[in-house]
Amino acid sequence: MTPNRAGTRFTSRTTSLVMLLAVALALAAGGANAGDAGESVYAGMPEPDAFAAPVGVAAETGPTDANYQISAAKITLKAGKYALSRFDGANKLLKQRTVSFATAVRFRAANEPVLIDGQLFTLIDGGTWQGWHVATPDVVPTSPTAFAQPRNVLLAQTSHKGFRFHAAGRIQTHRVATLSTAAMSETTKEAFFGSKKHYLMSSGPLAGRWVAKSASASLQPATSSGVTVSAPLVTWKTLVLVYREIDVTYKRSDGTDYRLRARMSDYMYDLALSSVRRTVQTVHKWSGSMAALDMDVVDVPHPVTSLTPLGSGYWVGPAAVKPDLDEYAPAGRYDSIVVIFLPKDAAGVVIPVPGWGLTLKPGAWANGAGFSSVKTPLENWWWTDVTYPEEVFVHEWMHQVLGFHETTGHTDLGLHDDAIYGYAKVDGTYKAWLSDVMQGLVTAGTTRLGMDAAAWGAGKPTLP
Repeated sequence: MTPNRAGTRFTSRTTSLVMLLAVALALAAGGANAGDAGESVYAGMPEPDAFAAPVGVAAETGPTDANYQISAAKITLKAGKYALSRFDGANKLLKQRTVSFATAVRFRAANEPVLIDGQLFTLIDGGTWQGWHVATPDVVPTSPTAFAQPRNVLLAQTSHKGFRFHAAGRIQTHRVATLSTAAMSETTKEAFFGSKKHYLMSSGPLAGRWVAKSASASLQPATSSGVTVSAPLVTWKTLVLVYREIDVTYKRSDGTDYRLRARMSDYMYDLALSSVRRTVQTVHKWSGSMAALDMDVVDVPHPVTSLTPLGSGYWVGPAAVKPDLDEYAPAGRYDSIVVIFLPKDAAGVVIPVPGWGLTLKPGAWANGAGFSSVKTPLENWWWTDVTYPEEVFVHEWMHQVLGFHETTGHTDLGLHDDAIYGYAKVDGTYKAWLSDVMQGLVTAGTTRLGMDAAAWGAGKPTLP
């Protein structure tokens, strides 16, 4: 399930009157922590390009295709005492009981834990205790090793369990993926749980879960993936700012103020880092080795505390994180900036952000760099059940690239113009379109459009 795109492209051809009107409308929409968008440096800033969120709902039992089927989640509670809790729709505690199990018990469970008052809980979704939650803090594995680039794990044609371990190992959840053919899935980390080595899967049906090393799940040697590697013509220095927490007050459509506070789970954090880091390798491949990213990632040690009005909604624009841009990305240091933030709290309230990703071309608003703001998925399958979870980041970065080279006169191609040139989604991804744009292979009559070698070599924001 790959995103459908929506939104109008604003380019240098857009009249200044329209751009100023967009800013005026945004300012008139009211404020979240007022004053976010009023500085003079943002005069004439265009409306950001939008990448719309996927539509549809993943099946409760998970994705099914010709290659695999995946079960619903199960939770195992080892023998002992547990505090079980019931919450209402606003995650307010209704009841709590202490329950003892003489032997290990297993129940059907919700696929993902929820964060309630800073603690992770898993919903028991079957059996005697259906509707009750149990606290499921993550276990810290021993000897964890993060791979510099994702590695491949060969999964044999059989059933595989993907685990999460909780509460000092007393609780575990798992799902079973049954593969009809052998397949490769990517992993970003290996670690030991007890005496067994496990791989944290970052793609495939068990993404976000740990799979034990075995004869049917083997780590493959690191290779260049058969891609001809050559020196890139340009390397964009890129900064990723990850905000694990958010604490903002904004005005809802009914006119009331709402304070939204939330913290990104370790699971979502791992998904976010895995997805954005895949962008480095994908940019190199899809550009035919002409472009590269040199990526720094910063875990910002404080919450997002401000939102920028945008039409009838909000986004985490450059004005909302201006102090952090000045600290981590002063003018001349980076070509590209990406912000990742959490838009949803434990009660299920979601900030009305008009896009999965939103991007501004390089400009004064981001100290000369391009700026993209990407929210974590409202549904995990946006990243776990797609071929290229990094596609949202590739797409947003290409808005920055095309916006920069529009102003230099090296290209005038709209990233949302795929249908105009005969492109469409193939196997759930816009890879064919994006890679042709990134190699200057889009055909318009006898003309080739996009980022050819001359365009890539013509500069970047820090080397115009």
